[in-house]
Amino acid sequence: MGLRFYHIYWIKDEFAFYFYGREKVFYHLFYDWMHSNGEYKGILDLQVQYITEELPVMQLYRLIRQNLSRQKGFTVEGNTYRMESTEKNGSTLEIQSTKMLLKASGSYDSEMLFFESLKNFNGRLLALDFNNGRFGWVKPLKERKYV
Repeated sequence: MGLRFYHIYWIKDEFAFYFYGREKVFYHLFYDWMHSNGEYKGILDLQVQYITEELPVMQLYRLIRQNLSRQKGFTVEGNTYRMESTEKNGSTLEIQSTKMLLKASGSYDSEMLFFESLKNFNGRLLALDFNNGRFGWVKPLKERKYV
């Protein structure tokens, strides 16, 4: 199992609900945004800013510490959290103002602890793994049922 690198963004509710089931649209938008430049990059900057929320950094700090501080191998360095089980198995979560970066290697255990903790966040977090072409909601949306 190689290195996994996730970009996690908070998508505004109206866009999350509208594009539910079509998350590939978000994946391509963010992929293009990261790999573009010039005038096109400027247009994509505006689109990304329009559909994302700024992260409540302090709320996320408290949430992560609350959920993981008792876990063996959990450490904090500034805005970066580490979860290490062995030298080759571990993950780090860095919280920035507009996104979170989760890097993981080895087994999926340590990154799952971060994802499970983030499921308690009251917002629509979308995780994008560009290296492996994977994406999805940290906490899947419940479909609305109409009667």
